[in-house]
Amino acid sequence: MTVEAADAVGVQLVMPGQTPVPGSGDYPNGGITGSPLPRTAGETFEVTVRLVDRYMNTVVLEPMPRVYVQSNDLYDVEPDTAPVTPESGPGP
Repeated sequence: MTVEAADAVGVQLVMPGQTPVPGSGDYPNGGITGSPLPRTAGETFEVTVRLVDRYMNTVVLEPMPRVYVQSNDLYDVEPDTAPVTPESGPGP
């Protein structure tokens, strides 16, 4: 069975320690399992940004949108703007 994502409705932020579960939610709730790992102030870490439909399936667009981090933390180092990277495909 092939699942095709519907129109994009938003983004899902997946922190280290979490795993996306496509097709298991109703945006903005659900679609993820696990808990974010504790972070130490000043350490760099990566997050995954997924473009999702209402049911938390990955949506692929051409071109993919770009994301950026904006913070009011006086001590942060904001990364460069980067495109959302599509995953292998929508949910199960």
